[in-house]
Amino acid sequence: MTTFTRTKHNLIMATLIAAPLAWAPLAMAYEDDMDAGAPDIEVSSAEVESFAAAMLDVQQLGQEWTQRMQETEDQEELSQMQQEAQEEMIGAIEDHGMTVEEYNEIATAAQQDPELAQEIQQAAE
Repeated sequence: MTTFTRTKHNLIMATLIAAPLAWAPLAMAYEDDMDAGAPDIEVSSAEVESFAAAMLDVQQLGQEWTQRMQETEDQEELSQMQQEAQEEMIGAIEDHGMTVEEYNEIATAAQQDPELAQEIQQAAE
């Protein structure tokens, strides 16, 4: 499995398992690939707004897909559902003008920066 494929798989699984955490799940997908500490990025007000909107969509999709996945016992069907959920979540992020990488960078920064996390939370309300 390529790093990209592994990362995409980790992305969706982290999101579905921890959907209530909202912005943390997608960042967790890259934990193996990133150094410890906050990334050195500047996040504009527009990016905070886009991130917050994408986060809410990803959280909603995560909750919906988690419920659906809990209702199946067929491994093949579960695998297909995971792929569909992943595609929808990535689409939700991209619909808000962000790449998954940008989304993850902001999520990781917010985990390390309480002020940024608060800005995101306020934008999401």
